[in-house]
Amino acid sequence: WVVEPVSINPMIGPSAETLVQMGAKETYLIVNENEAWRLVSPMVLHAGLIHFFLNMLALWFIGSAVEQSHGFIPALVLFIIPAIGGTVLSAMFLPE
Repeated sequence: WVVEPVSINPMIGPSAETLVQMGAKETYLIVNENEAWRLVSPMVLHAGLIHFFLNMLALWFIGSAVEQSHGFIPALVLFIIPAIGGTVLSAMFLPE
C-alpha cells in the first residue's frame, strides 16, 4: 500500500479501499460473503501513522496499568472482547 495525500487521509496512511482489502470492517462482506474474520482484523488495522502511534501511546500507559493490576490473561481478555464487540456493534448500527 501507499501513503495517501493528507487531503485524502489526514492520519497519514492508506486509502479506505486499501484498508478494506486488508480486512477492515465491511458489513456487507461479513454478512453476505461470510467473512467473519473481519470481526477480528480491525483490532490490528490502523488508519495511519497518527492513529497507530496514539493507540500505542494509550496501550503503553493504560495497557501496562491494567496488566499490572489484573495480570496478562485478564488484560488480554479485557482488550480483545470489547474490540470484537465494538466491531459487531459497528456492523449492526453503522453498516455503511
